[in-house]
Parts: sequence; structure tokens; C-alpha cells
Amino acid sequence: MDRSGDWMEQAGILLEQARWLRNGEFYPASCSNSQQAAGMALKSLLLSRHVSAWGHMLTKLIDELPGEIPVPDEVRTAAATLDKLYIPTRYPNGFEEGVPRDYFMASDADEALGLAEVVIAFCRGEMDGEG
Repeated sequence: MDRSGDWMEQAGILLEQARWLRNGEFYPASCSNSQQAAGMALKSLLLSRHVSAWGHMLTKLIDELPGEIPVPDEVRTAAATLDKLYIPTRYPNGFEEGVPRDYFMASDADEALGLAEVVIAFCRGEMDGEG
């Protein structure tokens, strides 16, 4: 059973949550949701190609894509940047002291949203045969 569409739908839901969190000034959570939304989209693309999709690091998920899928540098860069947000946006031990809210600002959330949109658009394009 192909559940790739469900994973892509969830990616869209997480991206929308990231927007709401950003607007509510929950910047670390917005960054985290953006990273997870991109991950769901990559898992969706992998599943659509019958490739097992495990893990949370976007760069590793990209490495699992079949060779016939060319990944633009823009997408690789977006994934690598989002991966840097995976731990410090969620856990207090991501920094020497304080909590994630002390370190992430609106500009961080805005950047993460934009990067997630790049990854998601790439995955949708590949799934729709436009890639």
C-alpha cells in the first residue's frame, strides 16, 4: 500500500503549524516543525519510489534517494541548514545554558519556513513528475 500521499499531506500540515507557531512568536517550535515538515516530504518522496524511509536527518534522507533523482544544490543546502535546527530548537542542552526560546528569533523561523518550502516543493515536483 502506497502511503506517500499521507506523508506529503502531513508535511503540509506541519508546515502550516510552523507558520502558526511563527506568528505566535514560538520561534524554536516553528523552526522544529519546519525541519520536520521537510523530513515528512522527503519520506513521502522516498516511499513513492518504494524506498524505505527512516530517520530524521534530511541530508541522510536525501542520500537515500534513487540515483535517477537529481537533487539541486539549493535543496541540499536547505536540508543541511534545517538539520542544524533539529536538536537546539527542541532541547535545553542544545546550548550551554538557557532554553531554545533564548536563542531563536523571528528571522530564524522565517528562514526555516522558506527552506522547508524549498524541500517540499522539490519533493512535490518529483512526485508529480515535474522533476
